[in-house]
Amino acid sequence: MRSAIKIYANNIKHILKQDLDSNHIEIKINDILHTANEASDIKKLQECYNKIKYTTSREEAYMEEFAECKDEIVKSVDDIIQHLFECDNKVDLFKKCKKDKFEIYTKLQNFQKDINETESYKKMASSYKQLKAFATDIILSWNKICYYKQDHLGLPKLIDEKEIEARLIEAANPPTNNNNVSIDEILNEIFESGIVEIGSTDLLMPRIIDYNDYHKFTDKDLITTPNDIETSIFFKSLLNITNKLASGIRDVYERTKNSRGYLTKAQEEFNKRIKNTITKTFNKIYGKSKNDLYRFDIKLDKDEISLSIFKGDDVVVLNDQSAGFKWFFNLYFNLLNSKTLKQGDIVLMDEPAHNLSPKARKECADLLRKYGEENGITFVIITHDIFWVNMDYLNELRVIQNRKDKALKGVHIKNDFSRINSSDTDTLLTIKRAFGVTEHVFYPPNARIIFVEGITDYNYLTTFKLLWQKENNKPLNICFLPICGLGKEGEREIVLEKLMDQSKNPILLMDSDIAKNIKKIKDDKKYEKLEIIEIDEIDSNFKKEIENLFNKDDIEKYGLKVKGNFVSASFKKHMLWNNGQINDATKKNFYKVLEYLNKDI
Repeated sequence: MRSAIKIYANNIKHILKQDLDSNHIEIKINDILHTANEASDIKKLQECYNKIKYTTSREEAYMEEFAECKDEIVKSVDDIIQHLFECDNKVDLFKKCKKDKFEIYTKLQNFQKDINETESYKKMASSYKQLKAFATDIILSWNKICYYKQDHLGLPKLIDEKEIEARLIEAANPPTNNNNVSIDEILNEIFESGIVEIGSTDLLMPRIIDYNDYHKFTDKDLITTPNDIETSIFFKSLLNITNKLASGIRDVYERTKNSRGYLTKAQEEFNKRIKNTITKTFNKIYGKSKNDLYRFDIKLDKDEISLSIFKGDDVVVLNDQSAGFKWFFNLYFNLLNSKTLKQGDIVLMDEPAHNLSPKARKECADLLRKYGEENGITFVIITHDIFWVNMDYLNELRVIQNRKDKALKGVHIKNDFSRINSSDTDTLLTIKRAFGVTEHVFYPPNARIIFVEGITDYNYLTTFKLLWQKENNKPLNICFLPICGLGKEGEREIVLEKLMDQSKNPILLMDSDIAKNIKKIKDDKKYEKLEIIEIDEIDSNFKKEIENLFNKDDIEKYGLKVKGNFVSASFKKHMLWNNGQINDATKKNFYKVLEYLNKDI
């Protein structure tokens, strides 16, 4: 219960990073945490849990109200910009007020970008206030110099940002509720689907995006005209990524009638944006090094707008590239750019990259995994392709099967790799049946398979295996497989028998107190090819359990006292994708185990 209270408290503290005056909320949270830490009876903890839970509704209400308020301000910004350009078309506003139209367009665009991208009310309100003052000044300047009443220009509809702030403060006040709840309800709510991840979208409904190669671009799509730029699907994506407006491009072409210099200046500015947005993110996501970068260049000709791609000094012809590059190119401009996906989104992909080579499909899987973890995006891949299966990420796999009971419609999800039968050892059985293959296709032929007692051990060991490989820039030829425990007394003979059937030379890494019993069964059954390794055999200073390889500070820091798939999986994600910091002593212990298991291969 104390853990549940801490999780909710961290969720609330996220919203305190916003710019509203929320000191009183923070004080309240700290008081609840202090009371919970000091509580010695369950009733007091229940009261603390109720208070903290209902305070979280403050975050939900605030974020919903913030989203609505932001939509209103964004719409108002669009109205202001449209109003100014309509006034300019009517009375040649900018020229007569001695204002440079291109500079005005750039400034308006910057206001629009700042407001669209911020998640802070005060920053948004500040930019909006400056935009209002800027637009009002231009209109009033005209009204001062015009001589005829009918030429007076009205102001666009403006929003009072103080009213918005009042709405947000009202939404920030949490409701109160003093009803107690049962411990079971609390634990089910918090831990049923895993430790709550802390982020800006924790308590909001995610967007679900069904992606299926919306548009497959060719070289023809990289060319358009000033008149067609708004209808070009590719250039709409390009402009969106770089925060450019099609209307601004057309205005530049209008000014080009007076001087070619405007087009040259706009092209230089556009290419700077492309370098800082598209070139930067495209190569980062695609995993290109400094000496192997793709470069993009926009060309604004008199009657044509085109995008060229280069790699070093070579011109890249899109139509001639590999299927893998074209797949990623489409994926990037359709989806994986910073303007399309937002943290918390869920992307459904049905049989993606099916036309690529096995090696390219594995690279695509790694790319999506890395992008998703680094950006808070969940990719749900529906596939019959074994090359999407990675032995180091079995905790991510699920099998969807039709319900056996004909009275029940639909499907169910089977095998989350922590809930196979206790006397079973074959974690991959459901996966093998689904693909119709043997387990050997999932790992290299020279890999040493190490059976471990459960999903928690698997998650910890694969985490440090991947970290070791990254630091040493070479593979470890070992794969871990969880067997969901060694069974109760009377089941252990069955477990070992199945291990012997599953592998010619099975290796079992044990970290439990029943090792003597298991070794006795091995000797009695004469399983000579079965190798049993205990953690404390690797180093006499090691205690039996895998968790004891962690430094005490790391156990406390990452909450590893709680055993289970969800805690260990969360730790794995944090270490691999969020640059989690780990004690050198912990790393040294795990690396010693890995190097011991990898010896003589």
